[in-house]
Amino acid sequence: MTGSQPNIYWKLCWKFVSPTLVTVILVASLVKQCLSPAEYSAYEGCDPLNPTSSHLWTRDVPFSWWAQIVGAVMVMLPVVPMPILAIWHLVSKRFLERVSEDNCVA
Repeated sequence: MTGSQPNIYWKLCWKFVSPTLVTVILVASLVKQCLSPAEYSAYEGCDPLNPTSSHLWTRDVPFSWWAQIVGAVMVMLPVVPMPILAIWHLVSKRFLERVSEDNCVA
């Protein structure tokens, strides 16, 4: 686009650092989601004898299983194509190299 090659720093980041970080973040978020389900704060009411008390009348309630699945799908949907396409690219590249080697008969 600019007529010059990008610096080696950017090439390394685009080729190795960024995919590694995205994969680590993806796996870490999956593990966190499985180990501790998402919760929301539910209102339980207030003390009728002391409505101005500073006590919090809420409790943490986990989301239902289907809501957690919907949330996980919404989070993963934009990220999952990246590793799938990377694997597809590697497999197709190796397949094309084998086909071209097989066609070169000496």
